[in-house]
This record gives sequence, C-alpha cells and structure tokens, in this order.
Amino acid sequence: MNRLTALLAAGLVLAGCQDPTNPERALAPGDAALVAPAVPVAAPTGDPALDVANIRAAIAAAMPGAVIEFAAGTYAIEETTQIVVATPGVTLKGNSRGTTIRGVPSFNAALLSGHFQLTGGGQTVRKMAFDGFGTALSFGSPGSALGGYLLDHCVFRNGGLPFDFAAFSTDVSTVKFNEFIDVTLAFMVFGKTVEFRKNAITVTDPAATPFGQPFAAGIVAPDFLSGAPLPCENNLFERNTVTGNADGFILVGFPGAPCRNNTIKRNVFVGQRVFSPGDNGTMVWANGTGVDGNLITKNELRGSEGLAVIIEAGSGNQIVQNQFSNLPGTATMNAPFPGTAIFLDQPTSGNRTRKNVYTNVVRAIVNLGTGNVLDDLPPGGLVFPVAQGLTAAGPAPRPRDELPKVRFLRSLLDRGAR
Repeated sequence: MNRLTALLAAGLVLAGCQDPTNPERALAPGDAALVAPAVPVAAPTGDPALDVANIRAAIAAAMPGAVIEFAAGTYAIEETTQIVVATPGVTLKGNSRGTTIRGVPSFNAALLSGHFQLTGGGQTVRKMAFDGFGTALSFGSPGSALGGYLLDHCVFRNGGLPFDFAAFSTDVSTVKFNEFIDVTLAFMVFGKTVEFRKNAITVTDPAATPFGQPFAAGIVAPDFLSGAPLPCENNLFERNTVTGNADGFILVGFPGAPCRNNTIKRNVFVGQRVFSPGDNGTMVWANGTGVDGNLITKNELRGSEGLAVIIEAGSGNQIVQNQFSNLPGTATMNAPFPGTAIFLDQPTSGNRTRKNVYTNVVRAIVNLGTGNVLDDLPPGGLVFPVAQGLTAAGPAPRPRDELPKVRFLRSLLDRGAR
C-alpha cells in the first residue's frame, strides 16, 4: 500500500496550515487592469508555426489585466510548444463561436510544461477547448506566493493532463464549470490553495486516453518541485461529478511532507472501475504518511468495481455523512478487501467515521489500524481490528514495475526533476 508514496517521496521535508479564503481574487482599485485594452489573436490557420507566433504576439502586447481574445476556430500547436504568460491579471478568452487549441495526444511532457504556462498571478483561462495534449495548462511556479488563478468553463478532450498547479499562496485559485472528457488525469495540484468546484470528469472511451486508460480524477501532493518542499493543504474539492474513472482524488503525503486540512465535499462518483491491478476504483485514496486532518463529507459513490475510501497511514481524518452504494467486490485491486466502503490500513490511527450510509456493499468498514473511532458501523458490518490478529487478506502484491500506475508516477517524478 505504500508503493505510490515511496516513488513520490524521495527525500522531502516541510510544514504549514491555513484555511481557504475568497474563491476569486479581485483586482485592486486603480489597477492597470481596469483600463487595459483587449488584445485580439489573429484567426487560426491550422499551421502550428503561424498559430503559435500569432498567439505569442498577442500575449506580448497585453497589458496587466487585459483580455486576450482568441478568434473562432482551431489553433494548432506542437507537442513540445510552451507559451509563457507572465503578465499579471490577464485573461485568455475563447470566442463565443468556439475556440479550440489542438495538440498531440500524449503524456510525455514534464511537469509544469503546459502549452500555456501562467505565472503572473490573478490570471484567467475562460471558454476555451483543448483537444489532444500532453499537458494543456500550467498554473503558478514551485514555491510561489502568487495565486488567484481562474480556470472557467473550458473543455478538455483526449489528452494527458489538462492542468497542473504549483504554488504556496493564500490567494485562492478556482477551477469551476469545466469538462474533462477522456483524459488520463484531470489535474495535479502541488501546494495550496485551490478550489476545484462544479466540474465534470467523464470517461466515455477509456482507450481514447493517451495512457490507454484513465489514471485518476486528480492528484494532490506536497510541492516537491520547489527544492524545499511545501505542504499540500487547504484545498477544496466540492460538487464535482466523476464518472467511470480508475480512481477519484488521490491525496499523497510523505514522511515530513504532509497533505492536510483538505476538504472533499458533496462530490458524486459514478461507476468507478478497476482497469489494472494498480487501480482501486476509489472516490478518495489517502496515500502515504502525513495525509492527516482532512474532511471527506457528504459525497456519494454510486457503484465501483473496487472500494470507496482508502486511508493508508493517516490520522485525524473525518469521513462523515457519505453515501456508499453498489460495491460488489468482484475486481482484483491494488488494495485488499474489494467491495469495502472504508478501508483503514494498519498504520492508521485517530481517524473517525460517522453518519455514513452503506447500501449493497460487501463490507462497510475494514479497520486494521489503532485508535480509529467508528461511530456508524451498521448491524452486521464487518470490522477487522489488528487486536484480533487479523491482517489484510488478498493476493500478494505485484512487483513494483509490473503496476502501470506505479510506473506512471515514477516517470512523472523523473521528468519533474529534470
């Protein structure tokens, strides 16, 4: 159960904690953004060399706070192209008749190498479509205190990673009303403070993803890219819909590098799947040590081939008022006990479950930890405390290199370190 942690840890240390504040950052009175003229982008040609040059020219001409207006149609972009957007407060806006950025479906780009890299803070991407990409958008930079980014009403199809984010900012960055369709991994967040709200992550054709299957809805991890790693904390995931994915939200922690005080609330997970033995079909997977003090509340899981919630080694997590239904336990997974709603592994302690509802599940809770408080175990529910001498059942773990999900994470870490 610690395979993912070992790959992403690699010598990290850190600390910090704070609640999210305002969901969107307003421009201050007198800011040049209030008077900045709009900048049009020349109409698309379908030639990557011309389209990229025209986009770069418009971005270079934009004043702080300007709206960079793309024309209707499809702009072509090559796989390795990165366009840096450093001017603060600018908006990249698609045309009302539809603007698409079309790239090459892949997942070979290094972390923070999106086709558009936005680093100026307070920047927006709105009403654009991205079709085929390694990484479409990168927000922030490792360890940066700049935040206040907004990703709004965009559509991502048939690509690897729609966006990644790295910052350690108290200015909330918001991702809302976007669609992620047949992508490998909707997002990676390193650090704080992101609100991911009212988005839809849907897998209609698993083979259409560049990885050959979906990986997860998203990964939240400490900012190990900054050199002096910083916590992942104070992120919010609320009222999203995830359909047919291999896993839901994966929270990753390392020794001395916590992932804490995050909230996963009122999301709906439908028909989660196990495509390979590295998958668990979860809605939430708390992976590794230091995933502490997070709130998982009022979510719904409507069917999974695997299990719903995994807490590997964390403490102080609250799993409250969730609804778990239709967990038949028929798939071979990375974790043991398929068909379980909540799995608390042996290193866990001080976690609490209460007021959850379990319908048509093989097991409500499997508790291998110590000091976990289970207030909602239904009559006939199965609990396996370590005190009874029971340990995790199931097949022996596969060698690390045989698990596609582990190989994938290792490649991300290797590329991010370059």
